[in-house]
Amino acid sequence: MKKDKLDPTCQAVLVGILKGLSNTEIANKLGKSDNHIRMQLYKILEYYELHSRPQLLAEYVCQYALEWETKQLEGTKYHGVI
Repeated sequence: MKKDKLDPTCQAVLVGILKGLSNTEIANKLGKSDNHIRMQLYKILEYYELHSRPQLLAEYVCQYALEWETKQLEGTKYHGVI
């Protein structure tokens, strides 16, 4: 998943979400309001064309797993086949 075009606040919120933090916890760590974090989350979901926080987490887990599995195939006869 692309992360490079998100503004720094959205990137920080995304990291917090991926770490399993609540909006309130993220807000406290970043010195922002809960409402501000909620708005950043909506921006992130819109950017990735997703509809919910669980969907965002699932997409990241799947992407990470795919990258990891692809790396495991490097050096095998199956690398680049699938």
